[in-house]
Amino acid sequence: MPWIWDEFAYGSRLAWVRTKDILGFPRSGTDRSFYIAQLVRKLRSGELGRNISITAAGKRDGAGAQAQAVISAIAFANAFGLDYVHSPFRYICHPEGPVAQWTESWEKTFSFGQGHVQVETCGRPVIPLGDFLKDRSLRNKDCVVQLIHYQHWTNYNPSAYVSVAPMLRDNYYRNKIRGQKASCGSSYPPRRRIGNEVR
Repeated sequence: MPWIWDEFAYGSRLAWVRTKDILGFPRSGTDRSFYIAQLVRKLRSGELGRNISITAAGKRDGAGAQAQAVISAIAFANAFGLDYVHSPFRYICHPEGPVAQWTESWEKTFSFGQGHVQVETCGRPVIPLGDFLKDRSLRNKDCVVQLIHYQHWTNYNPSAYVSVAPMLRDNYYRNKIRGQKASCGSSYPPRRRIGNEVR
């Protein structure tokens, strides 16, 4: 019976994560997948309600990876009937020009925040998911739950992406002409490859 093994694996992981918290061990990247599994269980059981909102923040890599993280948060929130609160990009690596301008240009290109409350103006505390799950007193508090991404769940539930695709597409093409080749997030001329060099 597969469900027995699933319950055993979940219980074992729960015990390990709680032990790490008690002993003060640092949290690892693999803990994120468990936190999402725990969050999903509590949402499905009704233990958590619509008083929480979802955001994604904390990545500092390229535009594609950060876009995937935000899309996973939007898809996760939509799948569970929660509000998505937008955290703008803070830093996008591989800049072509001033970092601040490069980062802002990607924010405008994707328009992920269109139609969503911004994290700076939402008026609610932003709490890392691990801390939220550890503190039972937060369960009924209006707050924004933050994780670096939600792909540990959305990648196994691709229909969640399909559900938000029309909205993401509309936001992307807002203030753009459909069919027009988009700029690569930069107001600087594209680099040209000459031989083995990029100029």
